[in-house]
Amino acid sequence: MTRSASPIRSLSDQDLSVDEIVGLAGADAGQRTSLYLPTHAAGKDVTQDPIRFRGLIRRVSEEVEDPAVLDTVRALADDSEFWAHGSAGLGVLVDGGGTTVVRLSDAVDELAVVSDRFHLKPLLVALANATRFEVLALSQHAVRLVGASGSAAVELDVPDLPSGMPEALQWDDRERQLQSHSAGRTVGGQVAAGFHGQGGRADSRDADIQRFLQMVDRAVVDHRRGSALPLVLAGVDELVAAYRGLTRCQHVLDGHIPGNPEQLRADELADRARPLVHPPTSDAEQRARESYLARAAATVDTVEQAVIAAAAGQVASIFVPADQAYWGRYRAGHVVLVEHDVREPGDHDLADVAATETLRHGGEVFVVPACDLPGAGTAAATLRY
Repeated sequence: MTRSASPIRSLSDQDLSVDEIVGLAGADAGQRTSLYLPTHAAGKDVTQDPIRFRGLIRRVSEEVEDPAVLDTVRALADDSEFWAHGSAGLGVLVDGGGTTVVRLSDAVDELAVVSDRFHLKPLLVALANATRFEVLALSQHAVRLVGASGSAAVELDVPDLPSGMPEALQWDDRERQLQSHSAGRTVGGQVAAGFHGQGGRADSRDADIQRFLQMVDRAVVDHRRGSALPLVLAGVDELVAAYRGLTRCQHVLDGHIPGNPEQLRADELADRARPLVHPPTSDAEQRARESYLARAAATVDTVEQAVIAAAAGQVASIFVPADQAYWGRYRAGHVVLVEHDVREPGDHDLADVAATETLRHGGEVFVVPACDLPGAGTAAATLRY
């Protein structure tokens, strides 16, 4: 009897959420395989990605109890269409129920883990780094809206967004309006032309720019309806100031990217915008850091203690290291910390367990470089009680 291939669910880091990660953490449900690989969207290295992915599969094949579970990922390794649309990183999570593929905007370390839990810390890092925002690049000759998440950036297709002022005003009725408003009638009923004094040409140019920006704003407002994403403006100071004065968009950031943005690619616009966009967790992280250091509530500072407290629902917030694994075993309140740098079969990263158990019980998780942990321990958790 031929075993049917397990279903594949495809996500990007933009799809990640706390609920998604909690769902992947789940309850213990047999053996689970987690594969992570830095990948490439273009260039000659793209051809090496499936080769290295096959190497990961070989590394875990001896640990997997049911080799057929890996049939789907073996098929992925041979799927040229799958590798033709790469990203900076890839996560593949496999168990008896199916396969979840997550394309990541940032590179990840190559890693293969077989355990009774998925290894999810790289996804927690991706979730923390996936600050999404949009950039509106304004010039009189080119208008673009760029969507950015993580290190990825793409130009968005926005209905009715004019490509520039010439297109926006191609059906300009300004002349007709001027004729109807500037012309007068003489006593004899003759039509007499009306003329503006000095500054009339500049006034009409300003009016054109105003009408152009209003058309841009209508399209952008419709596109962003219901969105809370930050919007960064890019353009020369005068044009940005004029747009800022009339826009009905919400969540427009105070700073902007100065200069003419016409020659900047989408990724360059996103890179220049990122310093203006504050990560959504920054305030919460600062509060959690201050709470831990103040010791206003009970705290623990080791990974082993954090795992036990998190599984019991005691952890209100926790900091775990992104770049340090503590391989060991956790079973129903019992922790065995194995002091070695290389994972043994069946081990999981106890820092990962502490993080996911905290999320499962409604706590806050911050995955940071080990050197940024508050305090001097291997973890930093503030307890509810």
